[in-house]
Parts: sequence; C-alpha cells; structure tokens
Amino acid sequence: MTVPDHLRDTFALLLRAFRDGVAEDEYMPLLTVLARYLCDENVVIVAAELTGRDRGIVLNDVYAAQEHSESTDVDRVVRRLETVGFREWRSKEE
Repeated sequence: MTVPDHLRDTFALLLRAFRDGVAEDEYMPLLTVLARYLCDENVVIVAAELTGRDRGIVLNDVYAAQEHSESTDVDRVVRRLETVGFREWRSKEE
C-alpha cells in the first residue's frame, strides 16, 4: 500500500518519530493522538503502513484507542512526536 499524497507529511512525521518501529506500548497511545487530528480512515492508512498491520485490525484498534485514557502514555507519544515537528504538523492539520 502506498500513502496518498494528502497523508505524506503525516507519514513522514511518523517515520521520523518511530525510526525503529512502533513499540507495543506506544501503539494505542499513538492511535489516540492521531485520532485527535485525523479521521479514522486516515489514521488507519498511516498506522497500517507504519506498522505493517492489517487495515481491518488497525480500524478496530482505532475504535478501541478512542477509549484509551492513559495520559502518561499519550503524553509520552506526544513528546516523542514533538521532537520531530509535531507542533508544525498539527498547525497545518487544524
């Protein structure tokens, strides 16, 4: 699967932040963060491409992540994203 043009900046941000892949304990918090700024379909596209997971599984995970409230985990992912340009990306998405 290739990432559509409108998600290339998002995918590039994620690649910079997760050069060695997404750790299991960061996966759901990452989906939680992305779901704040992207529609579910776009979260699925970039997360499936980034992690190599099946899109159907990622979609179910996106729904589950909307209930993820471990703020320390989410905050940790946000801090990681901020080191690679999250604030600038976010300003374009809002």
